[in-house]
Amino acid sequence: MTDAIDRPEKESYVLVELRHGTGQASIARYTDLERDFGPFVSTPTMEVEIPDNVGTFQEKEARVVLPLDAFTERLSDGLPHSPTYIRIEQQIRGLTAGEAGTNLVLFRGQVERAFQNHQRRPNRVAIQALAAKSRLDVNLGLQMNHHDEARIFGPMSGLVQATHDQTGQIAVIDGKEITISTPNGSITSPTAPGGTNDRFWERGWLERDGARIGIHIWTIADPTVFVLRERPPADWLLAGAASILFVPGSHGTIEDARDVWDDEEHFLGFGYATPNYNVIIQNPSGGWHAI
Repeated sequence: MTDAIDRPEKESYVLVELRHGTGQASIARYTDLERDFGPFVSTPTMEVEIPDNVGTFQEKEARVVLPLDAFTERLSDGLPHSPTYIRIEQQIRGLTAGEAGTNLVLFRGQVERAFQNHQRRPNRVAIQALAAKSRLDVNLGLQMNHHDEARIFGPMSGLVQATHDQTGQIAVIDGKEITISTPNGSITSPTAPGGTNDRFWERGWLERDGARIGIHIWTIADPTVFVLRERPPADWLLAGAASILFVPGSHGTIEDARDVWDDEEHFLGFGYATPNYNVIIQNPSGGWHAI
């Protein structure tokens, strides 16, 4: 049997799949064919740029340019969106019977940014993504400062998120300020293991379909109002009684570990800045220790 990829005459088209939402269950699919291909929507004007496959770790982005539609408009409107993963595949098919087709996976990665009016062309959205190899430039090790390095609900923390998070509904969105629906006692009067709950939700986050928005300000004095770090999307408003996950936070201090979370034994802050002298052979006055 002859492979179509080895023939001078063949048909080639690209399939683009974007997954997002809880469990990546929401899927948008596009193809540059002149006709729909199964669930892939015909988008002949789609443009695809694939980075070179090299052995180094530079941040080489893939780019897909699509027309503005319900999905791409939401993805590129500048508001928080759930993590989105992209797969780009090329299908090669023969023009005569008996020629075996070939499927080539050209790129897999995570969408880093999306913006409208690409190259000043109206109603065009550019989606740029990085492969896993290009996202490895992260700091390793533990920070040495007075804040808790264990991070609340992290693997070194003694706390479990599911024990303390709650679900609720947003009734009003006013910029970055939101008001929750019918007061939920578990949210408006939360139970803190250490007893102090006056700023229980601060530095936590709200979550829906995998998208998170940090909580900047919350106080027990006005418990139905949250000031967030970003404006929520419109579809978070009145989305259902349990549509939004409310996750509490911590200011990372030893006081929070004691008074709010009763979790001092897992506190991983160093408490003091690194001295500006060598503690083994020097003293604060500038002299030297005898060795």
